[in-house]
Amino acid sequence: MSKLSSKPTKKEDIHQNFQITKKIVHQNNQYEIKLSSKTLDSHFEKRKDGLVLNFEGSWRNSDQTLKELAKAIRPLKRIRKLRIQCEGCDFVDNQSMKLFGQSLQRLSSLESLNLDFGNCKKITDEGLFSIGESLKRLSSLKYLDLNFHGNWTITDVSLKKLGESIGRLKSLRSLSLNFGSCILFTNKGLKTLGESLKRLSLLPVLNLIFDSIGNIKDEGLASLNKSLQRLGHLQSIGLDFHGCVSIGDQGLENISKDLGKLGSLRSLDLNFSHLWGITNECIRALGINLQQVKSLQSLKLNLEGCGRIIDEGLKEVGEQLGFLKSFDLRFEWAARYQDQGLLEFGESLKNFSSKAKCLLSPSLRKTNPCFHRKKLAT
Repeated sequence: MSKLSSKPTKKEDIHQNFQITKKIVHQNNQYEIKLSSKTLDSHFEKRKDGLVLNFEGSWRNSDQTLKELAKAIRPLKRIRKLRIQCEGCDFVDNQSMKLFGQSLQRLSSLESLNLDFGNCKKITDEGLFSIGESLKRLSSLKYLDLNFHGNWTITDVSLKKLGESIGRLKSLRSLSLNFGSCILFTNKGLKTLGESLKRLSLLPVLNLIFDSIGNIKDEGLASLNKSLQRLGHLQSIGLDFHGCVSIGDQGLENISKDLGKLGSLRSLDLNFSHLWGITNECIRALGINLQQVKSLQSLKLNLEGCGRIIDEGLKEVGEQLGFLKSFDLRFEWAARYQDQGLLEFGESLKNFSSKAKCLLSPSLRKTNPCFHRKKLAT
């Protein structure tokens, strides 16, 4: 491969609305994008070794815009970081995704990729297939963040395709997937995704968002948990299933079961807010299961809007999880509690170390003197 020139290349007309001047600096892989249109100029942000393209909420652009941008990034073979924000862009369709995917797979040096196509209603399974095909060729990827939140037409087959490609990325160190409000997903899709993710045996950070999907049930969380147990190097897990109203006590118990097998797990973030079917039973099971995770230091637990939890469950949380160094509990509009129950919960927090940091729902800190302690952070 010939050495890259440090001199700017000739200007090249890419689209009638803008021009791109590519300046390649061999030492730090810097790319400058200059646009003749002030309207589009605001979409770009230059970084030292990467590129940010922000079209969030841009409904005035045509599908031709993303197609031409796909051509524009194709020569940037040495770029290491790429972030594209197109949330809510109606001009993004399957054809433009296909062309973008073809360009994306050429970026063989890419280490960090962030794609935000949330609420792009014209993207279907076909569009995600294109992204999946390109991902499996990016063997250098270490950080991957995909957001397809609110895309109502994509189905379980998209999860299967993306999962198969992501499972090949052995260099990944952080993976975040947001498929919230993708209402056609089911337990089957969650299971097939989990089957692929368990091949990432060295992955330390995982965040999954599947909120507001009524077809995901307790069984789906059980299958996901079986896959998580295979990821022995996980240090941080974030799981968001808020508003998945078909999930009950068994679901939360399933997801926390046998997490003690993850000997490196330090941080756990669970959002199960607005699940009307969970009760004190899931709180009790969660506490028992997490006691087995000897390495766990930080827990964030969101139970807002879970109206069947009563103060007895809160007390058990304090009694069982006193080994944590950081504890963030949210249960606004959730627990049905009385003054005595709050007093007992406050007493249970004495099980925590004096150096532990506890964050509680604001309403509790304001209404009960038991929680006005130095270790309760604001």
